[in-house]
Amino acid sequence: MSLTAQLNVTPDGFCNHADVVVDEQFNAFAVQCLEEADRLLLGRKTFDLFAGHWPRAAKYASLPEGEQRLARAIDDIEKLVISRSLSESDWKPTSILSDFDEPAARSLSRSGRTIVLGSPSIISQLAAWGALDRLMLSVHPVMGQKGARLFDGLVPKTLVFEREFPSGSSVRTYVFAAAPSP
Repeated sequence: MSLTAQLNVTPDGFCNHADVVVDEQFNAFAVQCLEEADRLLLGRKTFDLFAGHWPRAAKYASLPEGEQRLARAIDDIEKLVISRSLSESDWKPTSILSDFDEPAARSLSRSGRTIVLGSPSIISQLAAWGALDRLMLSVHPVMGQKGARLFDGLVPKTLVFEREFPSGSSVRTYVFAAAPSP
């Protein structure tokens, strides 16, 4: 049971989906991350971006195979969306979490394998609560200079995994210090 976050960043520390450099191997890595999870946790903004693309992409046979597999993995996985303004979604399976606090985060981390994609403010909050077990930073070879910055001084404990891709992107997985029990 774990709560893992994967976030795309630039070397200058910005998080912006438009700055992601993707190749087939990176797509395969993303599919693997989703296949190892029981559910996907998203903030409202990231959910809106995903819902605007991935359900349709899952049906496009003209996309490269790696992108099709990723689209199907995102489309099929149970999705939890943290939002006070969204009350329902036609994209199934999706549940809306209107009240998400520290006890809810800790409960989620004990109830299976959850992955957070994007959603830097959610990731920062989970880390501040001590509910985030692992962080995978996918560092892309562009200078972003726009987007959200992650953590504001909160630093992961230990680098435990690193992988490079032919595109120049890399993934770094960090472990956070064990969180105190509530």
